[in-house]
Amino acid sequence: MNYSEIKSTCEKTHKVSRRVIDEFLIYYAAQKEKLEPKMLREIKKYLTAYGEIDTPYMNLFMSEYIAHRIFKKNGLIKKYLNHSEIKLLITEERNFLRFQSEHPWRFSFASIVKNPHPDFYEMKDLFTDEQYLLYSPGMTDTLKDMNPVTWFNLINFNGDCWQTFGNIVPLLSFDSDDIFFFATELNPDIENDEMLSEEIEKNPWPFFMLLAYCTMPVMLIENYQNKFFQSNDTLVTIPNASFEKYFAVTTRENVTELILTNKKMIAHAPVAYLDNTNNNLIRTAFTWKGFSELSNVLIKLGFKIEPTADIAVSPGMHHATQEIFDTNIFLNPYSYLFEGNEDISPEENESINKFMDLILPHINANTSPNLKLIAKQTGMELDTVTSLWEMMKSKTDNLR
Repeated sequence: MNYSEIKSTCEKTHKVSRRVIDEFLIYYAAQKEKLEPKMLREIKKYLTAYGEIDTPYMNLFMSEYIAHRIFKKNGLIKKYLNHSEIKLLITEERNFLRFQSEHPWRFSFASIVKNPHPDFYEMKDLFTDEQYLLYSPGMTDTLKDMNPVTWFNLINFNGDCWQTFGNIVPLLSFDSDDIFFFATELNPDIENDEMLSEEIEKNPWPFFMLLAYCTMPVMLIENYQNKFFQSNDTLVTIPNASFEKYFAVTTRENVTELILTNKKMIAHAPVAYLDNTNNNLIRTAFTWKGFSELSNVLIKLGFKIEPTADIAVSPGMHHATQEIFDTNIFLNPYSYLFEGNEDISPEENESINKFMDLILPHINANTSPNLKLIAKQTGMELDTVTSLWEMMKSKTDNLR
């Protein structure tokens, strides 16, 4: 493969794109379609994340959104090619637009497979499994400072390879499971990768907001990635098994909590909840190792379940999703029964939840919070905030 020739094509495409798209077509479409009010309405839905993204990046997202509206499958370019303003462009520019109209642009969450040549990357789309060659000096610059697990880009084809347009969004720790979790919180009707890809094409704005959380680090528990794994199964029958051999067993309100007693698993927090009223079984753990061990023990006891998780979400993505959508996400409907906090008032619970939202970014980034400010924001006593912070920091330091 002649990368010098391909690079020449990329540079030529970039120059034409800058003249035709950046300096003309973006503004043309924004005015013709009255897109600015539509974009501002979308942005206002995500004010917390928006406040964390610098203005130049937001401006690029607006350009990216408009460019995608123009060049996506069945996009605006189809009708624009017949407009008199487009016909006034020089032949090279009209040919460029005609070629782009035949090769739709799209968004891609992807990982790097390899780097065969400077500024060239073989990418694999996380949700279509398609592999493609991407030219991106911007990714090369980003890799000097961080090594992302996932990249979120708007990509376009130039005849030889793909190129990026607009912001390059490097996601340090968010993988396909995290993105799927985020997408299903946005749209619970999403059931598969194809539906997820369609959602991104239809509504990229919430996915843009992930830039505000792009440096959330990978957290480890005994060298296993810290994620919240959960599966929910409705059983036909409950095995007549001796749970006490493997679990610490507690029952409250017809729900049985099964905590795996294997001492090697303590840090991985494998716990199952069995609802005796409807035969519902929920398995949870903080690592895949813990979830796998829990599943294997239950299968050994006769449970007819698959050793797979329905949800696998990192603490960072859980936090980002709550902030972007301005909501509290409670994954386990039974855990509250066994938390021993029956005497805590709703107001105190709200303060604790607020404390966790404010503290988690500092835990993930290994930075020191302003405890006085957090005490003021949560309404908690400074001594309480300090004690909770020191306890959490001590536990996470032991896991790093």
